[in-house]
Amino acid sequence: MIADGIRDYSERLAAELRRGGHRVRVLGLSGGLAQSLRAIRRSCRRSRGLDWTMLQYSHLAWSKRGVPLAVLAIAATVRLGGTKLAVTLHDPLPFAGIRVRDRIRTITQLVVMRLLVLLAHRMFVTVDPSVISWADDRTRAALSFVPVGSNVGGTTRARPPREVRTVVVFGVTENNVAEATRIAGVVRTARGSLPDLALRVMGRGAQQSMPVLHRQLDGSDVQLSVHGVIPAREVALHIADADVFLFLRGGASSRRGTVVAAIACGTPIVAERGPETATPITEAGVELVSLGDDAAAAAAVVRIVKDRTWSAELSSRNHAAHDRWFSWESIGKRIIECMQ
Repeated sequence: MIADGIRDYSERLAAELRRGGHRVRVLGLSGGLAQSLRAIRRSCRRSRGLDWTMLQYSHLAWSKRGVPLAVLAIAATVRLGGTKLAVTLHDPLPFAGIRVRDRIRTITQLVVMRLLVLLAHRMFVTVDPSVISWADDRTRAALSFVPVGSNVGGTTRARPPREVRTVVVFGVTENNVAEATRIAGVVRTARGSLPDLALRVMGRGAQQSMPVLHRQLDGSDVQLSVHGVIPAREVALHIADADVFLFLRGGASSRRGTVVAAIACGTPIVAERGPETATPITEAGVELVSLGDDAAAAAAVVRIVKDRTWSAELSSRNHAAHDRWFSWESIGKRIIECMQ
């Protein structure tokens, strides 16, 4: 069962489960709570004989304002429909904020997630349960860790020797001038220690960030190329072709599909350490720096580009982490094992 924003995850997971011989139906919900409840009831009637209904939860998928109370009605309807309920928390930490409305939203999200734990027969989380601050020991024991897979697939890195080295960024927060400025600043600083360097930015928010990137890189000799939303296969090829994957959108996390895409492609990653940074991200080919430490991020980019041995080791770590944790095959196996 899905809502907008995580459809791709659901379709890929369903395809993997079908390859394993399991019967899976994907149901997307839209049109408001009343219509969604009717769709769930119809689905339950048509799905007699299915053992599980799996609900995909993220705060914004169920509410544009991040107050997802409607998901509780959906979960209760599934329970009453006669199938076991599994829930995946894609955002296992609540949104932060200091305004009154932010605090109300935070409290609501915590209440919803705690109630989902009680309603569900199985609860999956996309980060290590040890970093979920709202969960006590009893709750953590009920959480099964299953990271997300790459939403663009993966590919083998096959890069011929070349003079110009490339830093790739996949996704920029829309209208976030500070983030685009930081990306340009890190690459510009790294360029000071490297003979030639290119920056390739793609995905959502890339085109909106282009004016800022151009302005910040003006006179730096960094070669800039910007692509918007492009086919998944092209994204994977761009990532695999790069020397370094740069991630400055908060801490690296096993729920971040953009980071997982780089892991799937074997591309060395430079990212920040945040509250969700834990195993298996720490086992992958990621150079972690402190939040906001752009100088350390630039130094990490230079180190990876200059040291071929270190770059190869990071790439090897990514491939190993992908096979063990992030491949859709391993994700499907973990989910099925927990449901048996």
